[in-house]
Amino acid sequence: MANITTRDEAKVYLGITDSSKDALIDLLLPSVDSQFERWTNRTFVRRSAQVERYNGRGSPFLYTRGAPIIQVNTLKLIDPSDGGAVETFTAADFQIKGRTPQSTGEYIELIQSQGFANPFARPWNVFFPVGTNNVEIDYDYGFADTLAPADVKLAAWMHIGMHVKNPPTGMESERISKYSYKRSTTSELAKGGLSKEVTDMLRPYKRVEIEFAGRPVVPRDPERRFRG
Repeated sequence: MANITTRDEAKVYLGITDSSKDALIDLLLPSVDSQFERWTNRTFVRRSAQVERYNGRGSPFLYTRGAPIIQVNTLKLIDPSDGGAVETFTAADFQIKGRTPQSTGEYIELIQSQGFANPFARPWNVFFPVGTNNVEIDYDYGFADTLAPADVKLAAWMHIGMHVKNPPTGMESERISKYSYKRSTTSELAKGGLSKEVTDMLRPYKRVEIEFAGRPVVPRDPERRFRG
């Protein structure tokens, strides 16, 4: 499977011209993917034909675990007892929507779900009925053609560089009277930490599920974590 970046791209950024770090970079590539995806709750490498079931919430919105949504192969209401289709939606029945360029493909909204100017007002004309595992979707998500955004690639190179350029010497500290400092080095990063420089670059892609009147919302400040 492809990764957010490649060994050759990372080497160009780091100015490495020999093969002495190839094995280390190859080990780091899948770790970068998993760390970035955990922090942002977003997938940067395309995954195809993923079949998932969700609870209907009585709203026209479906917030999938994978994002950004590239395409929907099938979307249907099912009988959870036997998996049989109760109703199958066509491409004309729904839209893939998002709030910002970075949040494109955040969720699915049934078309003609809202007959009023206020998108948060009820009642909705059409909706996913309340139920347990009664909505099934087969979809592709991630970034099309396995091309992660340029700033995500840059963050990946920076993160790889922290491991490649700095030896795993552990935690260094010094105290002089009331002054002290503590420096995180590669061994701490290997435990799953991302530097502030890296998280600052990833922050626009951070995905948080919030609902207002049943509608999934991605806030302008992605650090807000609540349900309203």
